[in-house]
Amino acid sequence: MTANIVKKERDAGVDNLKGILIFLVVFAHLIEIAWGYAPELKYVYVAVYAFHMPLFIFLSGMFTKVDDGTAMRAFKRFLIPYLIFNILYQLFKSLLAGQAPTISIFTPNWVFWYLLSMFLWSTSLLWAKKLRFAVAVVVIAAIIVGFFPEINRFLSLSRTFCFFPFFLIGHMYGKELMALTKKLPRIAFVGGLLALFALAIAAFHFGWIQVGMLYFADGYAAHGFDPAYVGVLTRVLLLVLAATLCFCMLVAIPRKNTFFTPLGKYTLTIFLLHPFIYSALQKLDLSFFGSISPIFSGAILFVASVIICVLLGNAFVNKAYGYLNTFIDFVFTKKVSKEET
Repeated sequence: MTANIVKKERDAGVDNLKGILIFLVVFAHLIEIAWGYAPELKYVYVAVYAFHMPLFIFLSGMFTKVDDGTAMRAFKRFLIPYLIFNILYQLFKSLLAGQAPTISIFTPNWVFWYLLSMFLWSTSLLWAKKLRFAVAVVVIAAIIVGFFPEINRFLSLSRTFCFFPFFLIGHMYGKELMALTKKLPRIAFVGGLLALFALAIAAFHFGWIQVGMLYFADGYAAHGFDPAYVGVLTRVLLLVLAATLCFCMLVAIPRKNTFFTPLGKYTLTIFLLHPFIYSALQKLDLSFFGSISPIFSGAILFVASVIICVLLGNAFVNKAYGYLNTFIDFVFTKKVSKEET
């Protein structure tokens, strides 16, 4: 999901992190298919959603380059693919349902909000970096937008505001934070991760948070917060929880090659293509999940997620996606004549 803008020797720790995160993206989405039959899986889902997108967005910010070509790169690498895959996915779902297609460009369909937000974050860096106390400003903005019901899933505005602090921190301080985490004792932060996961699960179990709040896709009113300051407090706590989990994960991640290292090279193709498999799986009769234990259900989904990641995250699929990038470059890159040079 992160753009490999600067080519250099790959960091196994970063690839491990990206590989684990994209696996969790797929795993969490498969849980959505089965949790109607195995509601206990929602606890795993909450633990994943408490941090996985903030951390992915942090990495995206860290690898985003800002220069005179930033806006055009963001246009070609994020906005155009957003339009293509958002429309293709809606057509695919309509085909599966046997219905006439309905196309929505301005409200992203499911996961494709990330591409639109990446375009907005990347182009916003040009001015955000110039702000005094930039991180504080975008955090305050993330809190304030919750008061406005109009700032919601339309143009992915709510998510763009709410996740922008992670993107900006990744861009401005990501490399320094990564260097710091390598010096800290890993085992202590593994314990911290487990404790924070337990806290997130407990908050969900006792009804203090709803699953939808972890998406940051809607304002306070959509979640029934009355008075609104309860929504403010909840959003602040969720942002702090996400940031703390992200930091612990950065420390705990293995630095040597693992099973997840190759997946970290191909996160974007996995992210873009797995929704099509997800929608196809939704058409199957999955009622058998109701007759087996939640642990066995989780194991089946775990293995299925591994298979999907391996099928979609490899050099062959990445090369095929590269042809799309080449075509986009051909269409939108101006040819410079000898007279202009």
